[in-house]
Amino acid sequence: MALHIADKGGFSAGCRLGIIGVGPIGLLTQIVAKSIYGINDITVIDISLERLAIAQKIGAGEILTSLSEIDPVGVDIVVEAAGNQKTLNAALKWINPGGTVVMSGIYEDRVDFDPNEIVCKEVKAFGVNAYKTSDIEEAVKILAEGKVDVKPVITHVLPLKSIKEGFSMLVTEKRKTAAKVLLATNLLT
Repeated sequence: MALHIADKGGFSAGCRLGIIGVGPIGLLTQIVAKSIYGINDITVIDISLERLAIAQKIGAGEILTSLSEIDPVGVDIVVEAAGNQKTLNAALKWINPGGTVVMSGIYEDRVDFDPNEIVCKEVKAFGVNAYKTSDIEEAVKILAEGKVDVKPVITHVLPLKSIKEGFSMLVTEKRKTAAKVLLATNLLT
């Protein structure tokens, strides 16, 4: 999905990137931005200190724990990966005129936002849902060639029979300490 986000968002070296929500999608997008597109000016925002520590380890330039800490100077591209009203509105305020907002979070509730934030700034806004087959093929190639290192994002490896526990760690856990949970078919326990 991170490659699809980068493609839709028009990632390029030299742009300022903001990522709101550094769960699995946000963290992998950060890796792709830095490793594949050469983006070094990356600011991430999340409430999970554990996930922010991973973001820092993989090269985020600035780490924020609150939407109120957002620099009013703005960024060229915002990836909104949290999926709620506050984060969407923050993304629309944070984006520079002519910038791009990529919405990749799943919104569980309806949201209200001021469309003038899009109109007045002439913002491009895209929704991204999953990926294309070509994205998967490219991801496999990039991993095989060692162009990216996703190991820091993997926080848990569980046996396949623990799939329910794995999803629970990502979705229902209050503190959101898990990042990427892998299910391994070769684990017996």
